[in-house]
Amino acid sequence: MKQWFMMLSSREKTIVSIAAVLIPLLLIWLLILQPMLNERAALSDQIKDRTEILAKVRLQNNQIKMLQTSGKRNTQVSRGNHQQKVESALRTWRLRPNLGVMSAPNTRTVKLNLRDAEADNIMRFLFDVETKYGFAVKEASLKPTKDIGKANASLTLEAQ
Repeated sequence: MKQWFMMLSSREKTIVSIAAVLIPLLLIWLLILQPMLNERAALSDQIKDRTEILAKVRLQNNQIKMLQTSGKRNTQVSRGNHQQKVESALRTWRLRPNLGVMSAPNTRTVKLNLRDAEADNIMRFLFDVETKYGFAVKEASLKPTKDIGKANASLTLEAQ
């Protein structure tokens, strides 16, 4: 190899020497450094995305905690007979005329049937009794009627 190099002209020797230095550097760049830099950029983008997601989750966590504490305060304010609470919520959402049967099998449970009631009002009623009066829906059965937007509902509510 040395003999071959010595036979070259000075111009060719310069070109071969430069190529001998540049080719390994180019191979190191293409095979090692460039993939590492690309992977670093991809990981940096992932970290940025995950940081944004984490910030959103933390904000939502704080909102959930605030809602939980406000929900606890609301249920403690409302005291009294469970059937009266349900009656009040029925009147609020104009479901009292749709009430078929309401019974209280025990001190904490209220069962009721609603006939031909507005489905939206039923959902609002359920939200109201859960958040304002502290009931949990133990059983719910909704069946659509022939009229659009109306349903028959059979509900079991339990005080918390």
